[in-house]
Amino acid sequence: MKEELGIDVSFERLIPLGVRQTAATIAPDYSIKEFQYIFQLVENHPLKDYPLSSSEVAGLVEVSIGARFISVIWLRCPSVAGCWFYP
Repeated sequence: MKEELGIDVSFERLIPLGVRQTAATIAPDYSIKEFQYIFQLVENHPLKDYPLSSSEVAGLVEVSIGARFISVIWLRCPSVAGCWFYP
């Protein structure tokens, strides 16, 4: 979190939502396989307050955590309403 968003967060503050396994074939001889550990962090700061200087973070999205959001994470639902911040 420090590298990507410039904030120090103890692991104890993160709420685990699950692990998603993904795979993508980029070229016939190159594929990417990874495990994505997904956590919730409750913060009361506007999205614009986070510095997005890392090349790993293009933007942030604020969403309500609920059944529809969880369905999006697990690719059971195509979209969820939220507030997108892209500087």
